[in-house]
Amino acid sequence: MKGSKASRWPADRAFPARTTVPHDPIPHYTGRGRLTGRRALVVGGLVDGTGPGREVAAALAKEGAAVAVADDPGGPSKPAAPQGWRRATPTANGVPADPLHTTARMLADLGACALPVRCDPTREADCRGAVAHTTLEFGGIDLLVVCGPGPRDHDGLMDITTDRLDRTLRATFYSALWLIQAARVFLPAGASIVLTGAPSGDHGSPEHIDHAAGAAGVMSLPRSLAGILADRGVRINCLVPAEEDDPHDVAAAYVDLAREGVDLGTGAVLSVAGITRRRPEVPRRAPHGWPDADRREAGAG
Repeated sequence: MKGSKASRWPADRAFPARTTVPHDPIPHYTGRGRLTGRRALVVGGLVDGTGPGREVAAALAKEGAAVAVADDPGGPSKPAAPQGWRRATPTANGVPADPLHTTARMLADLGACALPVRCDPTREADCRGAVAHTTLEFGGIDLLVVCGPGPRDHDGLMDITTDRLDRTLRATFYSALWLIQAARVFLPAGASIVLTGAPSGDHGSPEHIDHAAGAAGVMSLPRSLAGILADRGVRINCLVPAEEDDPHDVAAAYVDLAREGVDLGTGAVLSVAGITRRRPEVPRRAPHGWPDADRREAGAG
């Protein structure tokens, strides 16, 4: 962290949740500065809504991390120009240029150092470029979070073409591997990699055969790479969110896997419920500032 721009933030800075921030996907998640001074790169799941990227990025920002967000908003696939540490630059009429910049603006409004990076995760050069661009701007990477896309159209056995399968594997397994390869030399001891799997990676899916294959590949990486990365003091795990998981709980699970000193080990494939069971119970605030349990006891709807 020495000499990096992110290190200029005070270690005791608080990053409270602000329910008035536009586009905040987890408005009732309150940060406690548990990632202050950490530098994160979140790739995928940010633009099309099929992955948890925006929720994860917001949670990391609320916990005090500097956050680079990388995805393909459409148009030329190249790194965006640096947008400053506090606020992404809007267009002349005050409207963010694209969904990626909307996310970066939201993170900046939450108090984070935010950096948008154009990246098509299906392109190896873009994945390596996103790591290089983030490292150049932040001075290093402490957290690599690969969210990836969720399944899109339903398919059957005869619907899968070679081109479709190739693109799905590039967006899931290939991109995760490319990002890990590129980030490995920049990750210091104590850094963490969190990948995103899917239940279909364990159980298969007759409706999303190609995505299930990609998810299975992603979920194999922590088991294969844990020993290799442990030599550098880097942890790697995979989180498998389920459709019924609350977005706030999903975001909190990524934060738990990103933190140093958390007894979750390395090389594991974990569910959100499994991580939640290990965490001390902390009441989450409801919209009117009441703990959820208090609202139920008071008979609120």
